Amino acid sequence: MSPLRAAGVLVGYALVAVVLTWPLARHATSHVVLANIAAFGDPWIVGWALAFETRALAGLPHGGIFHPTSRALFYGETAFGALPLFAPPYLLTGNPTLAVNTVFLGGLALTAWSLHMVVARWTGSRRAAVLSAWTFLACPFSVWAWGPSAINYVTLWYWPWIMLRAATVSTLAGTLALGALVFAQGLSSAYIAVGVVGPLLVLAVLRLARPATRRAGWRLVGAAAIAVTGWAIAFAPFLLMRLDEPDLGRQTLYPFFSRIAAPSGLFAAGEPSGIAPAALALIAAAGVAALGNRHGRRAAWRSGLVWAIVGLVLALPPRVLVFGHAIASPVGWLADAGVPMHAVRDNGRRGLAALIGLCVLVGVAWAECEDWLARARRPVGWLLAGLLAVGIFYGLLRPTERRPSPVPRPGRYPLFDARTSRGIDSPLLAALREPGGALLELPTAPGPIHHVDAMHRAQHHARPILNGFDGYWPARFPHVMALACRLPDPDALVELRRETGLEVLLVHLVPQPIGTPVGPYACPPLAPGARPSPEVPERPWDPSVWETIARDGRPDLALVARDGTDLLFRVTAQ
Repeated sequence: MSPLRAAGVLVGYALVAVVLTWPLARHATSHVVLANIAAFGDPWIVGWALAFETRALAGLPHGGIFHPTSRALFYGETAFGALPLFAPPYLLTGNPTLAVNTVFLGGLALTAWSLHMVVARWTGSRRAAVLSAWTFLACPFSVWAWGPSAINYVTLWYWPWIMLRAATVSTLAGTLALGALVFAQGLSSAYIAVGVVGPLLVLAVLRLARPATRRAGWRLVGAAAIAVTGWAIAFAPFLLMRLDEPDLGRQTLYPFFSRIAAPSGLFAAGEPSGIAPAALALIAAAGVAALGNRHGRRAAWRSGLVWAIVGLVLALPPRVLVFGHAIASPVGWLADAGVPMHAVRDNGRRGLAALIGLCVLVGVAWAECEDWLARARRPVGWLLAGLLAVGIFYGLLRPTERRPSPVPRPGRYPLFDARTSRGIDSPLLAALREPGGALLELPTAPGPIHHVDAMHRAQHHARPILNGFDGYWPARFPHVMALACRLPDPDALVELRRETGLEVLLVHLVPQPIGTPVGPYACPPLAPGARPSPEVPERPWDPSVWETIARDGRPDLALVARDGTDLLFRVTAQ
């Protein structure tokens, strides 16, 4: 395919992504997809990390969360792989909402395009390529359950090329290229790194078992070694942070609870392998029909099946229900053998290889159908392909466990106005953009939503903030939040100033009404898993004391500006 035609295909899939998620593109500078409660949190957790990384790479001032904690970036997802799409719009406009939506829509388009190109090369069929890409675009995981919020989980555009090269690698240069692709793909997430290297190693073992393919097996081992070496360097700060935090496993709202589920749950809407039932039926039917065929698609079938099957196995919890009995899964065997599978704690996301493998199999399966249609002399290929595409689309309309109703539909994707809700155009944000020290936003409870709001605003002003929410929190964070909970107590303010260098307070008299007191996101902070009790009651938010300080003044707090029910104070305590 010529470069011009390939570019046209990419533009086509970008338009499909825009139509499928409409009206998001029309509001891309101010809104995000309201995928249930996640729109209030997940896009800004990953978005903050990407903004921090972008500013660091560009040599711009930037501040961390959990200030003054070092390595604050490494308490959760870093999403390095999304930087190629996030950084340009963020640097050009300073608008993280636009950058987040660029990653989401661009990731959908680029991954669909990669599937199209690889399947077209494997099958020689344009319709097969289109159906493969469409299966990804119409998968609830991609466009609803995870993609709009955890945007790095649609940055999968290297994966189809990894599958193609892994099936054909035959030279040292090919091995190096494959290793580079695997490394680049794994930068999107630790889950993705596990999901891509697992099937690659299984392919290597299968080839090492046969003398005729042993050399190819060692090339796959070499490519995996290149990727793992690169990840060891890129993710080294995670290990250093872990050494500083010996009790990290308790410093989270997301403990390592593995679900015990039936294997059939892997195909539920919202899971990576939860593609449309029509697509699964096509794979099954065409797979049976292909058993007796002798043609050049065996490599594509084998590759797609290995990636899909290993992905499904990786997505299993350590224990699964089989005929009402809980038995150990292969993931459980690995965990029992000492492999730290618990370090990648969400079962489903380990199985992203199944999503890409199944999408490839849809294309290969359709190519088998085209062979049958050609032999039967029935020129109805486009009609049947269209009917299948409709069936795949209806798979998107299934309700999902992770993101319950409403179910999204093109033209009616629920949106959340982040720009207005977060006061991005407030004059207080203009004041915070001026050079200065650490910021604390109040209230700090109940729940982490207030902290995620602060992280979104931090992407605009780039100051270090004492607030923060991620996969984990630093050991000292509850202590800092306990002091913040006591404000405006003068002694607590002095201690905060001394320990953190606190310079400004942004006080929301009417805070976000969403939240549950939990962990350090309670006032006073609670132990993980605890709830407020009569002995330690939740301290109610009292805006009147801040109104009094704003009106009458106080020596250690100077009102800088006011915007409606938001107050900005400068801390003058010594």
